[in-house]
Amino acid sequence: MAVKRQTRNATKGLETRRHLLEAAQRVFVKSGFAQATMRDIAEEADIALGGIYFHFRSKEDVAAAVLEQRLQATWDDVEKEISALPRDMDVMSRFSAAVHAHVAARVKHGDFSVALRYARDKQLPPEVRKRYFMAVEHYRALWQDLLEEGREKGVIRTDVGVGMLLFFLFGAVNWIVEWYDPGRKPIKPLVDDLLGLLCKGIEQPVGVAGRRGATGSKPRTGARSATPSGARKTARKRSQNLKRPRIARPG
Repeated sequence: MAVKRQTRNATKGLETRRHLLEAAQRVFVKSGFAQATMRDIAEEADIALGGIYFHFRSKEDVAAAVLEQRLQATWDDVEKEISALPRDMDVMSRFSAAVHAHVAARVKHGDFSVALRYARDKQLPPEVRKRYFMAVEHYRALWQDLLEEGREKGVIRTDVGVGMLLFFLFGAVNWIVEWYDPGRKPIKPLVDDLLGLLCKGIEQPVGVAGRRGATGSKPRTGARSATPSGARKTARKRSQNLKRPRIARPG
């Protein structure tokens, strides 16, 4: 009985935390970080002020959690999709599956382009913005591994740097939620159409040998897995100082 009670309490706590973050985002968007208060968030969430401090130590903690929440949800869904694929599946098929998962997650969990615009708000404390963009860099590493594996195997063009390919990719997919209307077209065929355009842009042209990219990047040699674990290891090696952020809770 005690275990069941603890499980129920934990589930209720997660639901309350999610409700608080949704309310906090509305308050931050409306008032800005500097003008928003913990009391404003409590009133928006219809929760006692003391209830917020059970989950978060400060307004800065709330802001960081708002920014990370949707990125974390999208990241988890993309990793889950990739890990379920056969290990011998070709890289372009895995890339397409990852794009589908990324867009579906954004539709499911909400538009984090709002969070991204909010992250660039100069009112935010530098440590909060830094913490969020560190998480973004880790998520980008998963995609970078997929693209670089494709370059190594000769299916993704090497005359353009991976950084530019990532800008092209996220610039195309991250704004879908801004204009997507589920009443007009299901999301899957829409993403299929988008992938048709994306893949034409990043695929290595037939009969064209790879060369050093315009940004000076050079395809890396040696096979490397683009599975979630492989991408995570690469991210760690890329910067030992970056950690996947987690919100500290009152102890």
